Amino acid sequence: MKRIRCAAALAVSCSLLLSLCGCRAQKPLETENCALSLTTKEMLEDYDEMWRLIEANYPFQGVAERMSGHTMEDVKADYRQRVKDIARQEDFFPLLKECLAEFDCGCVPTGHLGLMEKADYWREYPRKDIKSPTKQYWMDELNNEASYRFYGVEAAGAPTAMAPGRQGQPMRTNIQGFDNTTALVDEEADVGIIKLNSMWQGVHDAEAFREFFETMQQKGVGNCIIDIRGNPGGSMGYWMDNIVAPNITDTLAVENIALVRGEEAVGYVEKAMAVRPIEQLPHLPGADPADVETMDGFVVSRVEVEPSGDKPLWQGQFYLLVDGKNYSAAEAMANFCKQTGFATLVGAEHTGGDGVGALTPICFALPHSGIVFEFTVLHGLNPDGSSNQEFGTAPDILVEGDARRACLNRIKQEQGER
Repeated sequence: MKRIRCAAALAVSCSLLLSLCGCRAQKPLETENCALSLTTKEMLEDYDEMWRLIEANYPFQGVAERMSGHTMEDVKADYRQRVKDIARQEDFFPLLKECLAEFDCGCVPTGHLGLMEKADYWREYPRKDIKSPTKQYWMDELNNEASYRFYGVEAAGAPTAMAPGRQGQPMRTNIQGFDNTTALVDEEADVGIIKLNSMWQGVHDAEAFREFFETMQQKGVGNCIIDIRGNPGGSMGYWMDNIVAPNITDTLAVENIALVRGEEAVGYVEKAMAVRPIEQLPHLPGADPADVETMDGFVVSRVEVEPSGDKPLWQGQFYLLVDGKNYSAAEAMANFCKQTGFATLVGAEHTGGDGVGALTPICFALPHSGIVFEFTVLHGLNPDGSSNQEFGTAPDILVEGDARRACLNRIKQEQGER
């Protein structure tokens, strides 16, 4: 059954996987110091170029329209007229942001479709030690005079001021050593509980995770609940390196099919993996024929995690608590755990999606303003062919009410049966 979440109803290297983005739409507007000096004609040319690139390469058009209740053509026409009527140039960025947000679902863009804020630009540029062709593509796209002016970066390569956003040591959120997470061990209940608020690495987290699992092993605790409810994503490396790799004996991997469309998108994806002709797509009963018809090719992407030690830090049963607010890297964790069996998924609803076919989103700098926008370039599919963005991942154990309470009750029941 289709879920209504809105008011209107290949081997992939770790360097590419680690930069999968989170819930960018939740960030406040950070462009107050960005400069524009454009004519109405130039703003319209930027607007038209943005839509040309979206219409040619964005692989979620059908999904975005179904989930938002808006059509691309109607939104495009409406906001083009509003660009013509702009009285203040500083309103151009907010108007473009509002335009793309028409296709948001909940707190996040469908397929990460959105504008790059100043904090995001400054975090990406300047980037040294480029190790992948896709990252080099990003640097080539971000390095232009118009973007320098708009985002306040000197052409020589140094930001003109302290970059906003996550800088330096993250704020300590609890007394157990984690920067981004809370955890506890309850020996009596035979369970340890980890709450992942996001998938961004804190400077103390790796050490704290290791101590947590070693404590679990020493105390003989047999169950671990990982609660990612409400987690919008961040870096896939967070859960791969801190949770999965230290607690496995053999390599775990999943392969997923993802669809791609458009000349620019295909060229970008081919920097990382082979794109196969769409005519070779295997029969997938859950795939939407109308969506498939608009695609130019597909990839088979592989997410692989190898053991990080000679033996697991902890040996026991993992449970992963999920909900409809899990996107991006959080969705990728749910998908990986379900397909590999690393953890049993428990939740009252499907996850939010857009975490399959992991590859850094594609970005484009508009020619006159330098404003950068981006979107997920691969339309990831669930094993049956249904859109992961649209339908998410189903829990292994579907519960009513609070998932943590249900999971604890299940553990207690299993203890009694033993």
